[in-house]
Amino acid sequence: MSIPFTCPHCAAFTEVDDMYAGHSGPCATCGRRITIPYLPSAAPVGVGTLAKVKAAAKAPAKHRSGALLLLLLVSGGALAVVLLLALGMALLRPAVQMARSASWQSACGGNLERIGLALQQYHDHHGTFPPAYLADAQGKPMHSWRVLILPYLGDQAKTVYQQYDFNQPWDSDTNMRLASYMPEVYGCPEHPDALTSQETTYMVVMGPETAFPNRRCTSLTEITDPLDQTILVVETSQSGVHWLKPQDLAASKMAYEINGRESTDAGSHHARGGAHVLTADGQALFLNTDFSPDYLQSMMTINGGEILPQNFLRGY
Repeated sequence: MSIPFTCPHCAAFTEVDDMYAGHSGPCATCGRRITIPYLPSAAPVGVGTLAKVKAAAKAPAKHRSGALLLLLLVSGGALAVVLLLALGMALLRPAVQMARSASWQSACGGNLERIGLALQQYHDHHGTFPPAYLADAQGKPMHSWRVLILPYLGDQAKTVYQQYDFNQPWDSDTNMRLASYMPEVYGCPEHPDALTSQETTYMVVMGPETAFPNRRCTSLTEITDPLDQTILVVETSQSGVHWLKPQDLAASKMAYEINGRESTDAGSHHARGGAHVLTADGQALFLNTDFSPDYLQSMMTINGGEILPQNFLRGY
C-alpha cells in the first residue's frame, strides 16, 4: 500500500510505500528533511481524500520516480550512517584501547610508588624495612610484609590491620574474613582478575643478598649500592599468591627475565610489554621485555658493588 505524501516545504507530491512510514530523509525535490507519515488505518476515507489518492495514482512518472529517489535516499542514508558509525568505531577502538592501557599502566606504577611510600614510612617508624614474613617458632612463614605495611596504606587498610590476628596463621578463619578487603594498591588494574581473585600483583624478591633476606629485616644503611639501582618489589603477571599469604619470589629461582616463560620472575599484562619494579629510593621503573638479565640480577642485590653503565635506565 502506498502513502500519499506532500512535502511541507516545497509542496511536491509523491507516493511512498507504507514500509517507509516513520522514516526520515531529504526531500527528492527540495532536499529539506522530511518524515513519511503513518497511513491512518482506522480513519474513514472521504470522497475528497479518495479522489486525491486516485489522482496520485495517475500522477506523471517524474513524481513516481521522485518518490523512488526519496525512498533510496531515506533507506540508503540510514544505511550509510550505520556503516559510517561502524567504521568510526572500528577505527577508534585501537586508539581507545591504547589510551586505556596507558592509563592502567600509569596506575600500576602509581600502586608501586604508594607501596614504596608505605615501606619508607614503616622504615621511619621501625628503623628497618619489614621482613618478607613473620615466622612461628619452627620458622614457618605466618604473616606477610603486605600485612605489616597496612597501617601506612590509608584508613581502611589500617582498620583491616587492627582486626588482623597475628596469633593465628594468615589463612585462619579469623584472618581470612579480611581477605575481601585487599587494598587496591596490591592489584594492577590491567591484571584481568587480580582484585576479584584477591591475588597480589606485587612481590618482594627474597634472598641473602637482597633487601628482604627472608625473615630478617634490612635497613637503608645496609644498602651500599645506589638506591635507584636497587630493587625492592617487582610486578608479576601470574603470581597465584593470595595477598595475605607470606610468599614471594626467591632470587635463587629467578631467570631474571621480564615476561619470561616462568612465573618466578617479573612480568605483567600490559599491552606495551615489560613490567614495573620499585627501587629503594621509591621510584617505579618500567623495564622493557628485552631488559638485560645481567642488569636485572645486579639490581636485586643491595651491596653487590656492581658497576652499571651511566644512565643505563634512560628511557625506562
